[in-house]
Amino acid sequence: MDHLTTTKHTTDTEATDTQQIAGQKRDASAITTVSSRESSTISGEGLEIRKESKGEGEAKRPKLGEEQTSSNRSDNNMTLIEETSMEGRQCFVTVGATAGFRPLLSEVIKPEFLNCLADSHFDLLKVQCGEDFEWFDEQVKSLPSSPVTIERFAFTENMTKHYIRSRGEKSVRMPGVVVAHAGSGTILEVLRLQVPLVVVPNPTLMDNHQAELAQELESTGDAVYGRLGKLTEAIARSLELVAQGPLKLKDLPPYSPPPFPVPDSERVTLFDWMTLTCYPDELRKQQHLQDLRNVEKSFQRESEQAKVRQTETVQDRRQRDLD
Repeated sequence: MDHLTTTKHTTDTEATDTQQIAGQKRDASAITTVSSRESSTISGEGLEIRKESKGEGEAKRPKLGEEQTSSNRSDNNMTLIEETSMEGRQCFVTVGATAGFRPLLSEVIKPEFLNCLADSHFDLLKVQCGEDFEWFDEQVKSLPSSPVTIERFAFTENMTKHYIRSRGEKSVRMPGVVVAHAGSGTILEVLRLQVPLVVVPNPTLMDNHQAELAQELESTGDAVYGRLGKLTEAIARSLELVAQGPLKLKDLPPYSPPPFPVPDSERVTLFDWMTLTCYPDELRKQQHLQDLRNVEKSFQRESEQAKVRQTETVQDRRQRDLD
């Protein structure tokens, strides 16, 4: 189940009040909202909600490192979203369930990364933290402000719903991005859902073979290779691919779950691909064999086309002889 925490920073006065929403039975999630306005409490069975009430003249949310009087780009972002009547972009960061990835978690809450998201019309940063949830939660709470809402949770039994929130849908939702560790299961799921993907290898795992996988995915145009210390560049590259790429990820139809059970042919192919990513040499060998098979098919097509042309030439000659 999710244990979800949300932090939304606004700046109005020198002091801020922290309100928490906890105990939802459905997702067992806890949501924390940081606000500068008074709150009211709504109680129900197993549910306590503190709902913020915004007053008139509430100050704009500044970027990290900016003074309160500075212009706020996120307000322009919200205006754009309201004008188009579409949901804003979500950046979903996932570190997986098997190992921690603090360098990635640290980078996605740096001022330059958060400001990059706001400048690119993102309004939500959602982070799956794994075993480092408590540590990450403290890091977020220590932020002086943030131009985007930050949600975080440790683990969940349903990652798909979080991926889909970053999936573009025509006239409904702006395409966002998933920033993920280079786990094969995560990569396959995100690509299947047609969600923009930035793959960030964890250099401490498996002799850094994840970097090879990330490079391969970038070379095929399936994902962006995200490097620690340069994630803002990866976000910009991902948005560029969405805008200019051939996949039209911003105009997708509504998501429809695949049929179940998955056909045997697809299930075997999926399993083989996941297994082979753990053995780069064997994967390259299989890819080479597939390339050879493709070449053979291409040769067969050309041979068939040549036969057709030859047949047409003979028929043309006979027709000329008859004329």
